Amino acid sequence: MLFKADWQLLLKWHSSYSFLPKSEVAKTLTPAQGGGRKGRSAIDQATQQVIKTELIKLNQQSVLDLFLDARWCFDLMVKACHNMACRRHGTADDYLCLHAQTHCSMKYFVQHKYGVSKDYNTFDQHPWHGTGQGTADAALRYIALSDSLIDAYHSKIQLLWIIQDPTLTLVIVKSMKAFINDVAMLVSGATSTFEQMIQHAQTQLQWWTQLIQASGGALNPQKCCCALYHWMPDTSGILCLSTINPNNINIAPCPQQPQQNDSCFETK
Repeated sequence: MLFKADWQLLLKWHSSYSFLPKSEVAKTLTPAQGGGRKGRSAIDQATQQVIKTELIKLNQQSVLDLFLDARWCFDLMVKACHNMACRRHGTADDYLCLHAQTHCSMKYFVQHKYGVSKDYNTFDQHPWHGTGQGTADAALRYIALSDSLIDAYHSKIQLLWIIQDPTLTLVIVKSMKAFINDVAMLVSGATSTFEQMIQHAQTQLQWWTQLIQASGGALNPQKCCCALYHWMPDTSGILCLSTINPNNINIAPCPQQPQQNDSCFETK
């Protein structure tokens, strides 16, 4: 879709220079959400992920890392959900109304190898969902929505991982790390067996899947995977990474969902 420059500028102004900076100053955005934020870029999040992995290997902890990707996240968001999430961070009402009215008046043409179709669809025929790929405020509006989803997730899941420096003077609490629509979710097995860790992963994945679905989205199983760190002593008694379960770990996020929505993560 093509948008005029003045429309894109308006979206950028109300997002990058309005509600998002105010939220950063007020510290109302969760630190778990990164990407598109000053001082919390995707590189910052990835660096923390690398450090966390090195600490897991150094301490030889049993951990399961889930890496989850949302399918078409900008196109599937229910407008009411991300409008309420934006209003939570002080977004101007006139900007939200203009955003909705503009999308409702758009015409959707199909572009193919023979050109662009003469016929088109309207909002009345096919209601618009999401902000659309390529719009100037799509990622920032999703940051606001993701903040609400992460808060809701933490209200149900309190399985946190404590990271301490060697002097035990610095303590960091981790549970998940979001890169706009991608999420790295940690399942710690420090105080549980391997089977219990898998059960915790099922519970955490189920809650996150349902939250994504409630906001209009869905996970993309083809881009979801997991990294398993499980340690067992070898013949010399030295702890080494174990291949305790060479088969796939089936983690069904929602038993009542159709079979094709279930996720199967292969352990490496």
